[in-house]
Amino acid sequence: MGALFAVLVIAALPSATHAATPRGWEQLLAVPADGVFPVGWASGRAWFLLERSDDEQVLYSARVAGGRLASLVANPMGKGDQGIADALLSGSTLVGVSQGTSRALTLLPSGKVSGWAPMPGDPVVIARGSLVPAGYAGDWTAKAAVTVGGRTVWALPGRLCPPDSDPHHCTINGGGYSSFAVCCTSDGQAVDLTSLLRNTVKGGTSQPGLGVDAHGRLWLTWVDNVPNEAGIDFVQLDATTLQPGHVQFLGTLPGVVPGRIPPFLAPALFLGCGDTCSVVVGSAFGVFRWPGAGPAAALWRSDPLKGTGGQLLAAGPYGGGLALASYGRKNSAAADLTLGLVRTDAEGRNPHTAASVTAVLEIPRDPSHVASLEGVTAMVTPAGLVAFALYRSDDARPDLVLATVLHG
Repeated sequence: MGALFAVLVIAALPSATHAATPRGWEQLLAVPADGVFPVGWASGRAWFLLERSDDEQVLYSARVAGGRLASLVANPMGKGDQGIADALLSGSTLVGVSQGTSRALTLLPSGKVSGWAPMPGDPVVIARGSLVPAGYAGDWTAKAAVTVGGRTVWALPGRLCPPDSDPHHCTINGGGYSSFAVCCTSDGQAVDLTSLLRNTVKGGTSQPGLGVDAHGRLWLTWVDNVPNEAGIDFVQLDATTLQPGHVQFLGTLPGVVPGRIPPFLAPALFLGCGDTCSVVVGSAFGVFRWPGAGPAAALWRSDPLKGTGGQLLAAGPYGGGLALASYGRKNSAAADLTLGLVRTDAEGRNPHTAASVTAVLEIPRDPSHVASLEGVTAMVTPAGLVAFALYRSDDARPDLVLATVLHG
């Protein structure tokens, strides 16, 4: 990636550019936009990525002041795919992979960012140096991180290419094999967990999560993808050696017919950790808590045909427990959508809705034009649930990015 452009401070937009903002939301930006992607909380700020329609990427940050975002700062990141949307936030460091090595971007309290720099102790390089069989090519990407024993442990989904394949076509369907590793042990070594995967030819792992409970025990979960279905794996790792214990597997959720409907349909997967860690998984059929043994218990249920019940947008620690972002229609008669802040205990039990706001489907721009809701994204921060709504205009005017902060 090239050098960063100068950092810009975005002033308040002139009132003439504002449409009728729905109650509970504020207009942040009026720009040609393709997507808004929450990055996370770092250095006392909420960070999010805007992908513009002209392919420019801008990394924004803002402070949370009461129920709104303030002190908005923009970091233009250049045109094209810079890997920001796939980067992993660990503390105040954004970690991405470029040309087979990890690089780090520091998110500063001012809202500015440092330039990309090589990552010391790169777990991808460590894994490649010790886990690639002779004659193979292999690579991994850091997708989850947690601090345990004074060091960072990374979950690394990856691919291996056999000697007779083209490395540029090393995919699951083009000669590649799925791999899975964690790094690093207390001795600085990577550990190969590929043997835990149920299929490495047309499947693999996605959405890994790492967590540490109140007793210092380390837990790992991931979506285990096999042809025509998916499941959840959950295992405790030795915090020193990263060796796995017995793997628990959840293959279907309550109400799902095995063999007829995929059991998860692109689930959202999170870990809630208190006295122990539990998996919180959201699917088209609802949101469920699974402690790694027995069936999953429903926190709430959804109807994918009617679009009711609320999908899981985000989850994270909040106020000594866990906060979940629920997004959907309250019932089949509702036209607009509801974004809810659902709070539980630290392990995902005893849910209750603490706050909510309506996401209307259209915002009038004038009597003949509207901006239509494209989608809502969210992230849990220590300051509350921060959410963004993107409204696409049906004329030549810029699209609208709205934001809200839910407490409770």
